[in-house]
Amino acid sequence: MNYVLYAVFESGANIDMLLLDLHQKGYNGTAINGSSINAFFHSTINEDEPPALSLTNALALTKGSNPTFFLVLKEGQFKEVAKIIKDFTGSFTKIRGGIFMWPLSFYEGSF
Repeated sequence: MNYVLYAVFESGANIDMLLLDLHQKGYNGTAINGSSINAFFHSTINEDEPPALSLTNALALTKGSNPTFFLVLKEGQFKEVAKIIKDFTGSFTKIRGGIFMWPLSFYEGSF
């Protein structure tokens, strides 16, 4: 079975070395910068558009500074990846954030 692991970190966290370490160990995924829901509703978005449904406002928030990435993992890879992330973040004390994982009910592709 395959799983998708999500990792989200505090605003401004520099995770470049973490991503490099994962890459060097053969893991690949997608990294994005996001914004918290709190920042979404307290930002200087276009007030003339509904904030939760506006593509313009949503695109503006992709310039956020909360590093986020996700990886597709095979059975048995989670422990190694979780250890790499916990070691890098000091078990989320040096860099705040969190990880979670879901089983994929469907998977097709060449990740």
